Parts: sequence; C-alpha cells; structure tokens
Amino acid sequence: MAAGALLGSGVYADMSKHFEGFTEQQKYDLVLQLLQNMELPHLRRLYSEMQQLLSFDLMTHLPTELSESILSYLNAPSLSTCALCSRKWRQMTNSNTLWYNLCVQKDYVRFVDLVSSDPNGSSGSSQVQRSHRLTSPPANKQHLSPGPSPPPPCKWKRVYLQSHALEVHWRRGRYSVAPLLRAHRLPVTSISYEDDLLVSASRDNTVRVWNMNSLASLHVLEGHTDAVNDVVMKDGLIVTGCADGVVRVFDSRSGQCLHALHGHTGSVEHVVCNGRSIVSTGTDWSGNTHARTCTHTHA
Repeated sequence: MAAGALLGSGVYADMSKHFEGFTEQQKYDLVLQLLQNMELPHLRRLYSEMQQLLSFDLMTHLPTELSESILSYLNAPSLSTCALCSRKWRQMTNSNTLWYNLCVQKDYVRFVDLVSSDPNGSSGSSQVQRSHRLTSPPANKQHLSPGPSPPPPCKWKRVYLQSHALEVHWRRGRYSVAPLLRAHRLPVTSISYEDDLLVSASRDNTVRVWNMNSLASLHVLEGHTDAVNDVVMKDGLIVTGCADGVVRVFDSRSGQCLHALHGHTGSVEHVVCNGRSIVSTGTDWSGNTHARTCTHTHA
C-alpha cells in the first residue's frame, strides 16, 4: 500500500488513536522499533526534520534590550565565541553598546582615532591594522555553503580588536623603534599625527611636518614669532597654539598657512579641533593657564 493511500485511509487514524492510548514507555519502545527497521537515507531525512523540532534558540526570541543585557555579562573572548554560533548570534553580538562597554573597561576608548571609520578601510596605523583576532581562524571558504556576506564589525568592536592587538604586540615586544627624527633646535613641546604624517611643535618657533614612511621632513611651518606650545592635526589641517597669542591653521600637505586667528592677549597653551570649530586656551589676563578660552570657526 502506498504511503499516500495509507495516510488517507482509516488505517492511519486507527494507528494514531491506538498510539495516543499508549504509555510513554510504550510509545518510546514502538518508535525505537520503527526507527531500527528504517533504512539509513530515511533516518537522515528524519534526523534533519527532528533537529528543527527540537532546537529552540531563546536568545533570538527575546527583545533586543533583554538579549543585550544578558550578553553584557560576557567578556570579549566569550562574546566573540558567541558570534561564531550563527548569523543571528553574530548580529546580536555585533552591538556598539556591548563593545563600547568593553572598551571602557579596558581603557581602549582613547584609541578610537586609530580605527578607520570605514569598516573595510585601513587604519591610520599600519601596525594596529595587523589585528590579533579574538575569534577563531577563518574557515576554508571552499567548504562553506553560499549565503549572504556577514555584516562588517561595528565601530566599537573594531576599536576593541585593534586596541587589543596593539596592547598584545606592545607587551610581547612585537614592534620596531623608528630612527630618531632630528631637526628642531630646541625641545619639542607637542606632536600630533594623521595617516602617514606626523607634526611636531617646538620652542624654536617652528612646526615640522614629517612623512612617517620615508621619515623625511616635508615642511617647516614658519611664521610663529615665539615658542609653539601645542599642535593638532585633523582632517588635513594643522592647528598651532603659539606663545605669541595667535592660533594658526595650516594645510598639512602643502604647508601653506590658511588662517591666523587672533583673540588671545597672552600665550596660547592648548588647542582642540571639534568639527569646524577650534577651541584654544591661554594665559590671558591673570597669567594663569586656562584663564581664558576662545572659540574660532574656520571655513
């Protein structure tokens, strides 16, 4: 008798009725005997169907806030291991909230500027880019079934992984010391860097721009009439704070002075860039550092 005919006849109904009347042990014994009489291909098909019935992933059924609260108790290695379970678990663990808290615990927030804003881009430091992964080695893609590419790691996960790599390399001595950069005549007061450029300020009234690949001095930013106390490089601009009371803005590639910002009556001690605004602090009026703060907006 064909399977379709069996299911459509009263035989199946009678079998189901009798089966419901069995005890749990009788049900178990009957099913076990049936399975032992089945052929291997049928057992494999039955096994795949039983997996879906028996598996239940509680985390994927919880609200996002609750699942993040549970995952927040895990450390970074455990969180990375969870990401290997499935696509859904990788998505759950790829949370800026979770990884930011881990960065705060390890004091990695200070390295955020080392990580590119582009998940597929290169970092400002080639040494940091050689990340020491917390996850398992990549699997052989030849044995993977085709499917959508996983989303890139979130911002704070990238910060954690690359900062962890930097810490491990430093602790194990996996770094090289670059040759000394000598050009200033007086002590260096401040340095800043972006991409492959480093800028140094000095009490000799100059600021120098260095190429970190060739270690060559590209530009000497002159025009300062006193010691340069602070320098910041961001988004292709170099901002200097000078003891002559002037904040100057230079182009990092050409070395050209774009703006000379006046406002302080005393020495400029510190400068900070925030978008299109520059915040500078100086020794105005009373002669005490930070006695006055000026905010400049550049084009």
